[in-house]
Amino acid sequence: MVAGGDGTFSWVCTVVEEKQLANVNLIVIPLGSGNDMSRALGWGRKYPGDSRIPKYVDWLRKAPPHRLDVWKLVATEDPAKVAAASTESDTEHSARPLMCNYLSFGADAYVELKFNQLRWKNPDKYKSRIGNFKAHLKVGTKYMMRPRKRKFFLSDHVEQLTVDGEVLNLPTNLQALIILNIPSYGAGTQPWGSVKGNSQSSDLSTDIRLSAMYVNDGSFEIIGLTGLPHYGKNSYVW
Repeated sequence: MVAGGDGTFSWVCTVVEEKQLANVNLIVIPLGSGNDMSRALGWGRKYPGDSRIPKYVDWLRKAPPHRLDVWKLVATEDPAKVAAASTESDTEHSARPLMCNYLSFGADAYVELKFNQLRWKNPDKYKSRIGNFKAHLKVGTKYMMRPRKRKFFLSDHVEQLTVDGEVLNLPTNLQALIILNIPSYGAGTQPWGSVKGNSQSSDLSTDIRLSAMYVNDGSFEIIGLTGLPHYGKNSYVW
């Protein structure tokens, strides 16, 4: 039983991988702010209360196991830049090598980093779920009030994006890029869109068909967002 948020679940999965443990079944007791992993796996969006924990234990004993896709991330340095800096090349990033829920670059990652910096500095002030939502909103609002020239645009930082062997052109107005593994993001939003039936057209291209997301479908989705308010619309999908 993993009691915590998405970061705690990721940390436990990393330990399971490092220890090469087999036949490990995990359920989530949602104690985080967003609890996207808990939502995606069907264990609820918020802490159920002390009186419900025995029921969770009962469900754990009865629930049939299902697989969860877990991805390993490897980051390497640009050899040219490394040589110029006189440091070692091809350095594997191992701080959090496994990705269970999602990985994002851009405006949303900036807001999350700023929130965590506040929480790391004064952890006692950020113990309330509602308070944490308000803190995220405050940081996000400050970012949205920035002039355009001070906002984060992917085209200024990402030179190339390759998906399934195809090099994609990033629209110049993208402010966030999300690699999404589960059908929940940002405390329950779904930028991939609600899929009814087998597929639906994407918001911005009738040539792309969206299929429903699953936690064990062997694939992840890549989404580009034009801004913080556009989690559920105006997104590019690949």
